[in-house]
Amino acid sequence: MSWMDEHEAQDHITKMICRHAGSGMKSQHRRASKYWDSIPACEPIGQDSPSIGRLCARAMPQIPNTLWRPRSAWALPRNERRIARTPPAVRSVNGEIMERKPELDLLRAIAILWVMPFHSYIAGYMGGGVLRWSGWMGVDLFFALSGFLIGSQVFNALVSRGGMDFVDFYLRRGFRTLPAYFVVLGIYVAWPSMREEPGMMPLWQFLTYSLNLFIDPSRGALSHAWSLCVEEQFYLVFPLLALLLVRTRRRWCGATVIAAFVIGGILLRAWLWIHVVQPVRASGGDAGDAYLRFLYYPSYARLDDLLGGVALAAARCYRTRGWAWIECNANAAALIGALLTGLCMWGFNGQQRFGLAANVFGYPVLALAMTALVAGAASGRGMMAGIRIPGSGWFAATSYSLYLSHKMVYGQLHGRFAAWVDGHGIWTALIYVAAVLAVGAALHYLVERPCLRLREPARRMWAQRGRQYASMPTS
Repeated sequence: MSWMDEHEAQDHITKMICRHAGSGMKSQHRRASKYWDSIPACEPIGQDSPSIGRLCARAMPQIPNTLWRPRSAWALPRNERRIARTPPAVRSVNGEIMERKPELDLLRAIAILWVMPFHSYIAGYMGGGVLRWSGWMGVDLFFALSGFLIGSQVFNALVSRGGMDFVDFYLRRGFRTLPAYFVVLGIYVAWPSMREEPGMMPLWQFLTYSLNLFIDPSRGALSHAWSLCVEEQFYLVFPLLALLLVRTRRRWCGATVIAAFVIGGILLRAWLWIHVVQPVRASGGDAGDAYLRFLYYPSYARLDDLLGGVALAAARCYRTRGWAWIECNANAAALIGALLTGLCMWGFNGQQRFGLAANVFGYPVLALAMTALVAGAASGRGMMAGIRIPGSGWFAATSYSLYLSHKMVYGQLHGRFAAWVDGHGIWTALIYVAAVLAVGAALHYLVERPCLRLREPARRMWAQRGRQYASMPTS
């Protein structure tokens, strides 16, 4: 952002707010402008100063509610109107400012379109070269995005309120991830014929999100839920750890913890490769099975991407010099991410993926690549800020449902309808694509979205209940 003084920034935000409210808002512009008088002054906006978004967050509680008045808001109780009046692009819930970035949606769409072709071996397709065989890296991109988005939620809460509402946090994550997951899991359990493979791990591992810790690669039905287990374990531990670190009031503590996890992961993978995977390779055994069990699926070996996203979120929320550099050099960050991704595609290609260098040092480099891509997109500047690809928003919104269901669709088409579907060239590919998109869209629109609509009422109920308890006398 170019340098501007406080009054120019205030005028810019006021005009932006009035554009959300509608055209011809000169009188409301004057009404909104006077509310800046009650907002604490800030230094000129630069690398270490509050951003436009921070100023907007300060301003929104002071701006008259009439600026955000859709007709449907009046049907709500008075204390619930503020959330409904707030425009979806900058919605305030429990004091948090959230904004949906098309650039991050583009990365999410790339991730799901990268992952799904990788699993097409279930349908008998073994071609595609390195671009398809590197599709497992799309999961790492998902991890980096999750680390950044969840880290931003947690750090924003800690910065704005000085604490963390754990019930509200887990309500948000539960409504987002559990309904579609339980529907797909129920289908796999109730109808074994719907599985892409006959063997499946015990139900308790899926319910406790411990699948990735005890997985048997030979029982591969719904095995892609391993990444959901990693994320759920991350949701469980990270908010509490972040709260404890913030209480220390020393930023170097957070950086030290992240560095310790990364270095510890490197040392642990090196030890596991030398003492577990390499002896299996030397004896002529199935090194791929040992690799998946001990180096690919477990959370302790795959934290690098999540930690990269968390570090990026912390830099953004606390306005560090590193984030200021990213804002000024968004194109460089995206270019570094693209080059490192290409390097990892080469380094993990073929049998190199099972080697010592790839497993010990390759994952941190891959995490750096994915974090750099997310940084270039999250800055909202540079080349990625101007890219708008039709359909990317839809793929981003449905990515979770597509990820959950696509292997089941591959298995059904290849197992039940191979005589009619396979062997028709481009038409076979189109049939598989259409079926995957149809099932994923059905899961999204019939399960995921209706449950997401229930999320905000549930959070409001919890917030009101918490306020009632807080106001009760404690004689």
